[in-house]
Amino acid sequence: MQLYQEINQAPGRWFLLLDGAQTLNIRKVLYEHSPDVYWRPLYLHTELSNLLSISPILIAVEEHSGILQWYLAHEDNCQYGICIYCNSEFNTLLTHLQSLLFADICGEIILFRFYDPQALTFLWRHLSDVEKERMLGPAALWCWPEESREYEWAVITVDKKMTSRTVGYTCKRNAFQRVPLVLRQHTLEGFRADKENAFVHNLAQRFTSRGWAFNPEEFQEAARAALKQARVYNLGYASSLAAFVLFWTTVSPVFHLREPIKGILENPAYHELEKIELVKDALLAMQGGG
Repeated sequence: MQLYQEINQAPGRWFLLLDGAQTLNIRKVLYEHSPDVYWRPLYLHTELSNLLSISPILIAVEEHSGILQWYLAHEDNCQYGICIYCNSEFNTLLTHLQSLLFADICGEIILFRFYDPQALTFLWRHLSDVEKERMLGPAALWCWPEESREYEWAVITVDKKMTSRTVGYTCKRNAFQRVPLVLRQHTLEGFRADKENAFVHNLAQRFTSRGWAFNPEEFQEAARAALKQARVYNLGYASSLAAFVLFWTTVSPVFHLREPIKGILENPAYHELEKIELVKDALLAMQGGG
């Protein structure tokens, strides 16, 4: 691992932080590849301890650890977490990462999935220096692959940029803090805007690959309007949002105002994935005259 060798120039060791909610049966993967490594779930002894089965897990790894090789072996695996290089003890890093599980944005406490590489790429562009310092805590650097850059490594580090096929993000680090993470409203707005732009761009590429012809500017405008309306109905999953945009652009921008579709979307008893399936059935029935 070239990146490992380049960074391994100061006292410290590697850790892997994997997302238990996105990685299918992460504990099985861990035991298959590295049964003897030391690891702990981030949700342990926190307000989320009843959700240990989907908790992200922090793993102490060496260069040749099987779980690290699994993480690096396929691009899909790299989307499930981040690498951390740190000179602190395992429990010190664990405590710091646990302190990031919730974020305070203008007084609103939210669950903060800081270990998701796709979200982290967008978020980091909008963090202030203070927020960056708070995120790093005792770590020397975080790194993860950036899909938008053909899986070059994005690196959050201290004081200097890394070399050789890395995208450098730098900041200075203050003393380790245990205070709640506070993010500015500006940070959140910038993050959401970047994430939405990427989502709309990816949708346009998917639709184009299916042979659908449309004006790119008109599609982007329609997609953003559709996403805004979808959130009114509390839709948040990528698949649900993509379906809503599809209905909006191929059926009608007012499809959601028709009954029984409006009633389905406004019914809190339905999970959002159920809503999309029921809406799809209703649209098919309408088109078939049923």
